[in-house]
Amino acid sequence: MVDNLQKDEEILDRVNGPIVLALYAAAYVLIIWAYIMYVSPQFGYLGYSLSFNSVRVLEGFLFVCGFALLLPKLFHKPSDFLLHIQFSVVVLPVFVLHGIGGSHRELFYLTAFSFFLMMIVSTRLRLRPLRLIRIGPDFLCLLLFVVSGSIVLSLFMFAGFDKFNLSLTRVYEIRSVVAEGLPKLFGYLFPITSNALLPTALALSLVFKRYIMAALCVSASVAIFTITAHRGPLFYPFAVIGIYFIAQNQFAIRKMLVCYVCVIGLSILSFQIGGGYAGSLLLRRSILTPALNSNLYFEFFSKNQHTY
Repeated sequence: MVDNLQKDEEILDRVNGPIVLALYAAAYVLIIWAYIMYVSPQFGYLGYSLSFNSVRVLEGFLFVCGFALLLPKLFHKPSDFLLHIQFSVVVLPVFVLHGIGGSHRELFYLTAFSFFLMMIVSTRLRLRPLRLIRIGPDFLCLLLFVVSGSIVLSLFMFAGFDKFNLSLTRVYEIRSVVAEGLPKLFGYLFPITSNALLPTALALSLVFKRYIMAALCVSASVAIFTITAHRGPLFYPFAVIGIYFIAQNQFAIRKMLVCYVCVIGLSILSFQIGGGYAGSLLLRRSILTPALNSNLYFEFFSKNQHTY
């Protein structure tokens, strides 16, 4: 019985391998094409310069294919899925800008080497978890939500309700005004709350089917958007919910990559037939901007002393 299951998994792994490789190759080529045709011409003034280098493009493509072959093909544990999210959202865009955005070659190799180490640690090493204090899911969700809720209420207390906003088109005019009126401490508390605490609490609530707590976490994330005018907290809950529904069986990786390619395709369609707002939000801001920022950080700290 065990031997049959292992053989079935080996067959599935061989079948999914070419599919995963093809999806990553398609994503790489589509992002490059969208960058050349739409992103750089429209947003070059924001730093999305075009510096096409065929050798670097080929180098990035080979690295993408190499990692696609090394990454897990089936979803057996959370790290299998998270590795693909990390590679598609963080690493692959760095490879793209390496070939057409003129980013630093050192950043390219550093990113590839760092991800390779992370992949080896998560897939090859078998570390025994430390069992110190056992915390139940209900208490952990409640603790995360109470901490997050306290920070959200503090935001409203300091910023006031007069800055309340639900419009995506007014975020830039409101964001700076709100930031000026908040204590500098919120510059540290806000990202931790919106990027880590609330998404974690939402994920745990969904996994353990605490739907009331999940609804409260979504409400808190939306509340952060209404007062800070940062769009991330508005979309993070939907990303977590989408990942939760995708990651329901061992084909989750393939489904996630199909959705990833579809998002790129919809972004291109938005640029081509519409005003490009959805494409700017999904492709430029969500996928390319983190890679561009990484290059800017690398360039700045290569020339300046580190600040602690």
